[in-house]
Amino acid sequence: MVRGPRKHLKRLYAPTSWMLKKSEGRYAPRISSGPHKKDESIPLRILLSKKLKIASTSKEVEYILRNRMIKVNNNVRTDKDFPVGIFDTLTVGDNKDFLRLLYNTDGKFVLKRISKEDSMTKIVKVRETAIRKGNVPYVYTMDGCCYRFCDQNIKKNFTVKIDFETNKIVKFLKLVVGSIVFTINGKNRGSVGKVIGIEENEYSENIIKIQDFNGREFSTIESSTICIGNKVDNYEIQLLDTKGIKKSILEMSNDTYGPMVVQQN
Repeated sequence: MVRGPRKHLKRLYAPTSWMLKKSEGRYAPRISSGPHKKDESIPLRILLSKKLKIASTSKEVEYILRNRMIKVNNNVRTDKDFPVGIFDTLTVGDNKDFLRLLYNTDGKFVLKRISKEDSMTKIVKVRETAIRKGNVPYVYTMDGCCYRFCDQNIKKNFTVKIDFETNKIVKFLKLVVGSIVFTINGKNRGSVGKVIGIEENEYSENIIKIQDFNGREFSTIESSTICIGNKVDNYEIQLLDTKGIKKSILEMSNDTYGPMVVQQN
């Protein structure tokens, strides 16, 4: 007998990017249907309770949302399990606290405090473009939105910048050699670097070769990257203090325990 979709999620099967401790319970919040996939978003209630720590119980989260104190991308949200995805903006209170959701170099969700002006824009990747009835150009983005009467130079895998006040595309970026990209999937999720090469494939995805600002080189597929700027220090979003530089295991060990000392007899 069909009973509809599942409404629960075991904590052990929750995405690791949520950073939930398995010792804190058996179940985890299940994301509602929305603009982002489960593995690429985080429920709104976890951001309020675990990241911002402005609520400690589910009742407190419901009270905050019921009083319309939270905005996601300049829209009031009252669903406690609403999916918040990468580069989405969060406004807490009466326009007093503005944050943007990013990945750190460990691939975990973190919140970056930004200005009010930055909170009114967002970058997103283009999923598809089309010409519909009446020769009207359409642009479909990865967050499930659709925009009409756009610049016809915008193509698939371009990055577009959205203004929330006008709900229009104000700028677009093409991924080329020399562009600055943010890795959104894979083992290098959260890393930022400069494109040093593009390997085009006819029957599969293009391979993007990237070099971060510490000299480390890595490769990933085109769908796992998003262009955030055409020049160094000229980005469309504010990055974390680490600038997307992923440390090696030795560097992380030295930061935690100090450099290794060899005793000579």
